[in-house]
Amino acid sequence: MTTRLNSNALGLSLALLSGLCMLVLGLFGLVGIYEGAVQMMVDAHLFFSVDAVGILTGILEGAFWGYVMGALTAVFYN
Repeated sequence: MTTRLNSNALGLSLALLSGLCMLVLGLFGLVGIYEGAVQMMVDAHLFFSVDAVGILTGILEGAFWGYVMGALTAVFYN
């Protein structure tokens, strides 16, 4: 019996998790805690910044890359 990963399900779950992490780090940046981690995210992501629009675009970017990486992981695993 072989186990196969559903690429769409894994992609969507990682997209949701990535977007949620971007939201949490964006909120941390607005409050002023974990500034080192927030700065690393600002440096690593093209559209992420510590304001309302930057957090929203960061969530979208994180969700996009989460989906892509989750789907590719499932495809290569299978």
